[in-house]
Amino acid sequence: MLDQREYFGDFWIPSNDSTQTTHKMRGRLKVVEGESVLLELSEVVGLKFLMKQNTINVLWGDIFGDISITLFCISFHQLAGKGIVSLSVKYALYGCHVFSLDTPAFNECEVKYPYLHHWASTKRLLFQQENDSNHIFIDNTNILSPLVKTELENGLQAMICENILTRISSYKIAVEQSSFLKFETNQNVSFKCFHELIIEFTQFIAIAQYFQQYPTEIYLNANGEKVQVLFSVEHSDQPHPHSLIQFSELKNKIPEMMRRWHSNYTQVSPICRYLIQTIHYNTFDFPDFLIVAHALEGYHKRFLNKKNGGKDKQKYKEQVDILLDKFKDVEVIKKSNIDTEVLTQSRDKYSHLIPDEEKPLAASGQELYYLTLKCKILLTCCILDLLGLNIEEINMCWQKFIKLFDF
Repeated sequence: MLDQREYFGDFWIPSNDSTQTTHKMRGRLKVVEGESVLLELSEVVGLKFLMKQNTINVLWGDIFGDISITLFCISFHQLAGKGIVSLSVKYALYGCHVFSLDTPAFNECEVKYPYLHHWASTKRLLFQQENDSNHIFIDNTNILSPLVKTELENGLQAMICENILTRISSYKIAVEQSSFLKFETNQNVSFKCFHELIIEFTQFIAIAQYFQQYPTEIYLNANGEKVQVLFSVEHSDQPHPHSLIQFSELKNKIPEMMRRWHSNYTQVSPICRYLIQTIHYNTFDFPDFLIVAHALEGYHKRFLNKKNGGKDKQKYKEQVDILLDKFKDVEVIKKSNIDTEVLTQSRDKYSHLIPDEEKPLAASGQELYYLTLKCKILLTCCILDLLGLNIEEINMCWQKFIKLFDF
């Protein structure tokens, strides 16, 4: 059963004009875990609001009389019956009032993911058997120190931390070890700023673990007060047995990888988004091939074609040949044995719907599927190289993970 929380209180549109009369509305905020954040108001009041504007940018609220809450991006959801209108809320900041998404009010942000601990964690639960007894020890050594920490830019730090939560009842002891992403700034920034960082490093984590997962909890710090962000949680994929980037073996290099990711994010994000999209969906069709084939071209143009300010014209086959030569010592690239002529004709055929007889070498069916897998591997090598890994380290990443690719 989904966890559902309800908050009753007064809600109103904030104003910088202290002389303006504030019209407060009684309402109920419903948060359904993993699904939605909804505000229910009387039908008369709710529809009156929406007649003035399709979307309400911000609402303030007082929950239970003494807890501040800010709602952002409110729009019509549905008529809930019995004179009630239901409004959809994109984000709610539980614990503070701010005027907009751009208001600089926070200096810390913690982000929890469902499977981050599968990648970034240390062994803290120790088991020992003595005579007929089994003992469990919790190692709290340096638990307050981040696993990794780096300065992304002046005044902005990113880190991955871990935590151990112990629950003791009359019948059982539950120990939960988790990891979370954290950002710290030396001056207040807006929720929008932190939200952009969350999107950026959610993609980084997806590349590292090679599957898509989304935040489940977000907390902000506002002048020493903890503020929880309420939002609709997206569904995460199930984790693989092994991560692509092996945390323990590459731990000392991960801070540099995070810095490189941040500095190149604007350029690499569209390419990685295409890759993650093909990882996420289990179905396959020729558009999936085109996504990866064009992403290879995009990577070459953005990061390797430096002649004449990136304006040097090269044919697609030449671009792929350059990429293959760059990674010729990566074992999985050797094994994949990509035929660049087949790849080029396939890319041309499906991009422009060219008749079969004009591109006789173009792959189709199962052959196209396996060609797409090989292109994914090549594209992933490009991203690992951009993050600063050498050929030996790229080979290490693929050593365990390549078992997921059967070709």
